[in-house]
Amino acid sequence: MNWLRHLLAVVVLSAAALACMHRLVAEPSGIIVGPQNGGRNDLTAFFIPWRSFLKIGWTESGHPPMWNPYGLGGIPWLGNPQSAMFYPPNWLYLITTATWLPGWMMVGHLIFGGLGAYSLGNWWKWNWGVSVLVGCAFLSAPFLIAHLAEGHYNQICVTAWLPWGLLGFLRMREGRRLSVPILAGIFSLAFFAGHVQELYYLILTLSFWVLCDVLLPSAWRGEQSPLKLFGNWALTGCVLIGIVAVELGPIYNYTRQAVRASGVDLQSAAGLSIGLESLWQLWNPFVHGGPTDYHGPGVLYWESVLHFGVLLTGLALLSPIVRFRDPMVRRLFVTLVISLVFVAGTRTPLFMIFFKYVPGIAMFRGPARLLFWVSLLVCLLGGFTLQTFVERLTKKPSIGRLLAVGLIGLVYLVVMTENIRHANAVTRVIPNQDFRSDSEIALFLRDKIGFEGNDDSRVIVDQNLLSDREAWNHGIGKVHAYDPVPLMRAALLIDVLNPLHPPNEELVGLLPTYPARYRSNILDLLAVRYAVVPAGGPSVPEGWELRKRGTVRPETVLAGSSASLLAYEIWENTDALPRAFVLGNTELVTGESVSDLLAKVQPRRHVIVAKDVLSAAESRQPFTPAQIEELTPDSLTIRAKLDAPGYLIVSDLISPGWKATVDGQPTPLIPVNVVHRGVALGPGEHTVEMWYTPPGFKFWGIVSVTTICVLIVMTLQTMRAGRETIIRRDPTA
Repeated sequence: MNWLRHLLAVVVLSAAALACMHRLVAEPSGIIVGPQNGGRNDLTAFFIPWRSFLKIGWTESGHPPMWNPYGLGGIPWLGNPQSAMFYPPNWLYLITTATWLPGWMMVGHLIFGGLGAYSLGNWWKWNWGVSVLVGCAFLSAPFLIAHLAEGHYNQICVTAWLPWGLLGFLRMREGRRLSVPILAGIFSLAFFAGHVQELYYLILTLSFWVLCDVLLPSAWRGEQSPLKLFGNWALTGCVLIGIVAVELGPIYNYTRQAVRASGVDLQSAAGLSIGLESLWQLWNPFVHGGPTDYHGPGVLYWESVLHFGVLLTGLALLSPIVRFRDPMVRRLFVTLVISLVFVAGTRTPLFMIFFKYVPGIAMFRGPARLLFWVSLLVCLLGGFTLQTFVERLTKKPSIGRLLAVGLIGLVYLVVMTENIRHANAVTRVIPNQDFRSDSEIALFLRDKIGFEGNDDSRVIVDQNLLSDREAWNHGIGKVHAYDPVPLMRAALLIDVLNPLHPPNEELVGLLPTYPARYRSNILDLLAVRYAVVPAGGPSVPEGWELRKRGTVRPETVLAGSSASLLAYEIWENTDALPRAFVLGNTELVTGESVSDLLAKVQPRRHVIVAKDVLSAAESRQPFTPAQIEELTPDSLTIRAKLDAPGYLIVSDLISPGWKATVDGQPTPLIPVNVVHRGVALGPGEHTVEMWYTPPGFKFWGIVSVTTICVLIVMTLQTMRAGRETIIRRDPTA
């Protein structure tokens, strides 16, 4: 029975994934990480707090969050490429913020991806054992596990859809019914998973396949014409854009403001590539070191490891020899070769041509991410070779079947032994009880400037002493935050705050935040009241008073490891600026650079504006605090009282999508002090409301809903037409 075979396949695939993640199985409430950096990786530093914020933001706003006010002066939530708010599995985070959930979600996606590879084997009518082996090999592929150990949650989710996307394309290529809605649905879910680079590479590859079919019709063996395939492929692209418009539009607006607006430079691409030396990794994945001591081509182990298992690689290389008449094998093998040349990045002319002429290539971080796709190609080609051997053996008498079973079992044992050993070397677990939570630093700040306090000021603190997860869980506003693609305004502000810092490390909060190292006027502009610093650092400037000393455990402690306590001090800026205030004196933007302008701002004396829109009155409002009466992640209500014309200044980042009203009447938001929000006010008492909605969100939402509705109607009509065809052919059906 087919369903029983499929069920058994799921069991075997799950067992293979759990064998690779045996440390997590032994500590099911733990957090899966790698041995590098004491367990701090993208999962602990980025994805756990970002996934947790979905529930926090909804609880505070009463609706899905659009903006996160707790880091970098404010972070657009919907539109950030990695928030993945529309990915259905992530809706589980609306129920719980459990730190163990992301790790198990990645394991679940590995199993799902393995099931996709298994389904491809079924599509090609492979032996059941061969199909299961390929599925297990893909879900445990060293490149995937290395990224899982670095906490690349979104990449693992997207990669799980790659074999399903290929399967959907093969259905379309053979002219199967409903191929357009099925493939568009697969691509849409992969897009919503939050890391479009891997999906982009898949779509780019399949687009070249379609082009080959159109230009080389002699090689076509499908049930439909190449031109019809081209039309269906184009229709799939249009439907895909329509479905994901609700997030694609905000992402487009976000990336135009982000530090990567102009794309990734060639130097960065070179650091995430492979070289000729990487070929030694085909034999031994650790020949150039592992996650903690990598010294090979590229910068990082998990971005550069070129290993697929020795036996599986050998089988893949044999595929064009043993299946030289199979057009699919030839296509897969040519794709594999081209992909490997591309992954070499700036070391080959191929990548340079793509980088210059193919839209989208320059927007992504590095070519090595194509190794996700390459891992699948190697598994499939190895499966084709093994299937050929099995077919030849089963043509013999009963002994041939036994030999075929033995061969599959032997290959499975070798492949999984290699992959499990690799997984064991690159993965570790942080026990849940050793993952710092509700530290005395977090509780102190929560009662002062967090959810329990009556102050909306901010704190400067590095990630070691107070992580984003701890801060956001308690409503504590941090100046720094771990965001791989921050807004340009946020990067500019941090750069001016400390011009002598290593920019990337300072931006994400990996350096100690001593007030003596920062410009005091920028600290005031950011409404910084508290500084949490490692004990024994430089003396603080005048006006700061010590409020607390103590020690805390590191946030991440690997199982079986011990870590020294971190000594800290909490200092208070006794003359901190409020987060909202009014001020009338202005200084106009001149020909100076924005960095120089921002560095000279005196927030108590004047406000920098591009154009002074206040009336030419003799007097202007002196510096006066304003009162924030209501605050949610993406809205705030402020009451301000003025005796003369002035500007309301809110020390939060300005971004397209923010709107304002004054006493219920719409009013324009003005960029003040280069990066913050302002509103021009006349004398009197005013109520100012500000709220954020990504630009064009309603329009793009309507496009997505309309596309889905049209797609449902088309699907139902196609299904009805198919049913009527069956009835006409067989009236008894």
